[in-house]
Amino acid sequence: MSLQPTVDILKKKRKVMRAAFARLCNTLEEVASRERPDEKGDSRILAHLELLREKADNLTKLDDEIMDLLL
Repeated sequence: MSLQPTVDILKKKRKVMRAAFARLCNTLEEVASRERPDEKGDSRILAHLELLREKADNLTKLDDEIMDLLL
C-alpha cells in the first residue's frame, strides 16, 4: 500500500489550513492596528487570538501526521 496518496491529501489539507491561518493572522493585525484600546477592541483581539491559537494547534497536529507518514 502506498502512503503517497495519503500524504498528498494531508498536504492539500495543510495548504488550506495554512491559508486560513494566514488570513486570520492578517485580520488580527488589522484589527489590532485600528482598534482603540478599549474593552470592545480588547475582546475582539482576544477572540481573534483564541481562533489563531486553535488554528496553530490544528496545523501542528497535521504537521505531526504528515511527518509520521513520511518517517
